[in-house]
Amino acid sequence: MSITKKIFYISIPALIIILIGSFIYKKNHSGEWVQIKESKITDAIYGLATIDSDEIFRYRVGITSLIKKLNVKEGDQVKKGDVLIQLSEGATIRSPIDGVVTQLDTKESETVFPNINLITVMNLNKVALTINLEQASAIRVHPALPVRAQFESLKGTPIDGMVRSVYPKDGQFVIKVDLKEFPKSTLPGMTADTAIITGEKEKALIVPIRSVQRGMLMIRENGETKKIHVKIGLQDAENVELLESSDTTLKVGMEVWVSKQ
Repeated sequence: MSITKKIFYISIPALIIILIGSFIYKKNHSGEWVQIKESKITDAIYGLATIDSDEIFRYRVGITSLIKKLNVKEGDQVKKGDVLIQLSEGATIRSPIDGVVTQLDTKESETVFPNINLITVMNLNKVALTINLEQASAIRVHPALPVRAQFESLKGTPIDGMVRSVYPKDGQFVIKVDLKEFPKSTLPGMTADTAIITGEKEKALIVPIRSVQRGMLMIRENGETKKIHVKIGLQDAENVELLESSDTTLKVGMEVWVSKQ
């Protein structure tokens, strides 16, 4: 093999390495300078909520029984005290709440067995939102925090609400939310996008989240650039609040470097 060919074969891998290195360098060092702004920032925990009824009645027989008569069918409106089912033994099952029969899993003259749900009555007027969160988010939530809910199929202004309770259930962490009002067309089982507001500030010094790397911020002032330590506060999906820096005085208009990574 000639010396020229050897150089050629050696140069190709070297060139590839150089090109890859150049690409990585440019990727790691690409970005733009932006200015620190003063604006409102909202720190929130986002989640998908489901409408659940606060009043639900489910009935199961204690012993094997025969259905003598059904007084209702699915979709019927019932009042507290209305007769729902009559059993052959003479037992009469009455509704303890006002609501709608949302499930009926039996027929007249049918033999039913214990621990099997026969009927469900649900109050559609007493409802709340239920949100399931992971531990990292749930630990930041407590009763009385404000909530904003937006029903995807109903365009318009988000509806305000408040966290009622936080509790564990089946390995998850459940957040119950009361809204000021529920749209008339909504029903249990429907969903809404929610934001639990954990903090809010009207006039905050904010920068894009990507500008802060491990507590450091690259700034440009009077033609000079330097890295400074910063303390951050509230954070939303795009921006973060700058509280203070021990190295310099932060102010509106100061330029900071935002990485594209």
